[in-house]
Amino acid sequence: MQALDLSLTKIKDNCLMKMVSFVLLTVKENLRIKTGKEFFKS
Repeated sequence: MQALDLSLTKIKDNCLMKMVSFVLLTVKENLRIKTGKEFFKS
């Protein structure tokens, strides 16, 4: 059972990391687009 718990935790952590990196990437893209628009306006 211990090994199963460990692998499940690992899978959860992996999913979490993927989610976090995806969110960060999206935020970065949005910021880049926003700053790009501001840049072109001026």
